Amino acid sequence: MIFRINNLKIRFNILFILILIFAFIIGVEKEIFIVFFAVFIHEGAHCIVGEIIGYKVSEIELTPYGGAAKFEGLIGAPPLDDIIISISGPLINIIIAICCVILDLEGLIGSDLFIFFIKTNLYLAGFNLIPVLPLDGGRIMRAILSIFTGYRKATEVGILSGKILAIIMFFFGIYIIFLGSLNITPIIVSLFIFWSLKNEEQYFIYAYINSISKKTKILKQKGTLNHYSLIIFKETPLKNVIKRFVPNKYCTIKIINEKGEILGELTEKEVIRGLLDKGIWTKIEDLLVK
Repeated sequence: MIFRINNLKIRFNILFILILIFAFIIGVEKEIFIVFFAVFIHEGAHCIVGEIIGYKVSEIELTPYGGAAKFEGLIGAPPLDDIIISISGPLINIIIAICCVILDLEGLIGSDLFIFFIKTNLYLAGFNLIPVLPLDGGRIMRAILSIFTGYRKATEVGILSGKILAIIMFFFGIYIIFLGSLNITPIIVSLFIFWSLKNEEQYFIYAYINSISKKTKILKQKGTLNHYSLIIFKETPLKNVIKRFVPNKYCTIKIINEKGEILGELTEKEVIRGLLDKGIWTKIEDLLVK
């Protein structure tokens, strides 16, 4: 389900909607409203902080474990920006939980639903700080790793760690069911993480190519851009070529044959255009004008 507010797209994850419906059926609509409110605060913090430091939010997806705000231009941005945006969600949940605990200790507010609100905020913060994608902790880990390995490699590590967590949770869920428990939450969450990681991979590929394609525009605006070159064997598929591209630097590619002779030269823009027109498995030599 998708709603639009001006140019902002708000997407409600299907599992999130099913949980809402199920909650009303079994009579826990108050609790689920509290969860929704905590998720809204969590995601709102991401959006506000992102806008403050200069990134426009293009889409928000609300999910059972939090949400996913997609920012324009964040791919390849300074790691500190990504860290600040990612930490803001869990941080606001922790701050709210602490404030609520103080109010409870002072006897100003006290009820089972209020305690549930505190626990919900702590759960959202704690779970989202696990260092795996697509969680906030995974985005923080990716930002730190990208300093040493590059953004693409750091994303691959984050996705792999997310898959490992999902597998562990899935088999843990099977194990506790085997022991007689009726709690299927670990299985549901594990499947949802797998589904989210698939979206993360697709979005990353799109955003990564989009960030690379904007380099020509940046070059025209600033007049200069750092440059590097690659030597690529003629039969290398474009899928492997674009993995060597990096944000904020412009690449030129020299294509060689078996004898080491240079057959021609391509720019990033020509490679991206060829990838979109002919597919990721196209050999780079097929882009040369014959």
